[in-house]
Amino acid sequence: MFPFQEAVKLAYSRGKMMEAMCGNSDAVDGLKEDDSKYGMYVLLFQPSKMERVMELLNEFKIHVSNINNYQQVVVSGLKKQVYERLQQLKLKAREEKLRLRAIDLKVNVAFHNPVMRPIESELRTVIENSVIGEDLAVPVLSNLNGQLVEKDVWTQVENIVQVTSRPVQFLKCLEYFTRPEVLNEKQVHFYNFGGATHGIIGKFYSDFAKLNGLSEDQLDFKNVVVDDPVALLNFSDKYS
Repeated sequence: MFPFQEAVKLAYSRGKMMEAMCGNSDAVDGLKEDDSKYGMYVLLFQPSKMERVMELLNEFKIHVSNINNYQQVVVSGLKKQVYERLQQLKLKAREEKLRLRAIDLKVNVAFHNPVMRPIESELRTVIENSVIGEDLAVPVLSNLNGQLVEKDVWTQVENIVQVTSRPVQFLKCLEYFTRPEVLNEKQVHFYNFGGATHGIIGKFYSDFAKLNGLSEDQLDFKNVVVDDPVALLNFSDKYS
């Protein structure tokens, strides 16, 4: 799709666009400075209560930016507003004996939030100008919808653009690997360039097994952290 070095530049450019968007006072016109700061919170809860947590987030109009696994989602928006709504949600959760913990990520950008929609056109142009070829070197599982993109580069370009302002469906991506046709074909290997996704994946498989009455041995997977920069470059060169 594009060389690793170009992908790093694109990731940096997208990050700068996002920062600029959340620093744009026009995006929050009419609000006081203290009220116009953006933020994100991680929510932790019991895996069996995920459906109810999602219902409550919708009820209290709190935007979900990441659905990571059965016990963790990330929410975002205007920080003061999100904080106040989370306090109301936690009161309701307490009434229902639902354990819920919110952790401030201490960022000032609302990633994967509708506030990012205005940058999508520029981002699309930047990515399109960097693409090499019409076909993907390997299939890509899109975190926009958890669907596999087999070949078409432009489908994946559009997925990357759209997920900028929409929730990351990491849970759907993980559930893809528990499909019988995938499990029966070969062992699934996860190579994590950092510890965050390693933990999310490990908890997913543990919870998936418990929720479905399985043992983890029945879910044939390998989950490792790659912390060697040379290995990262070799990996990227192989699949770019």
